[in-house]
Amino acid sequence: MEKKKSEIEKESRMTVAENKKLAEIAEVNAKQETDVKKQEAEKGRGSKNRRKRKRVAISRQQACQQVADQEKITKEKEMEVIRVTDVKQAEISKQVEIVKAEQEQKDRDRR
Repeated sequence: MEKKKSEIEKESRMTVAENKKLAEIAEVNAKQETDVKKQEAEKGRGSKNRRKRKRVAISRQQACQQVADQEKITKEKEMEVIRVTDVKQAEISKQVEIVKAEQEQKDRDRR
């Protein structure tokens, strides 16, 4: 009877030990899976952040390019205004000289 009782206790302890071992293994595996999923999530967030930073950088670059384009257009318009002003001033100066020359011609003709 003691032998049988001892055998049952042995089997019981072995079963408990085996169950504990399996439980610990399951916990370790679950922890590893959780850690892997956390790392993948962080990696995904990192990729998302990199893509976001890249989009922001591209947007800034495009904005700078648009500003440069507008500055070029503004400068071209300013140069056109200067050219028109110079042409008009030259035309006025030419007309003044013509009037002066005609007046001088009249004055010479009167003498």
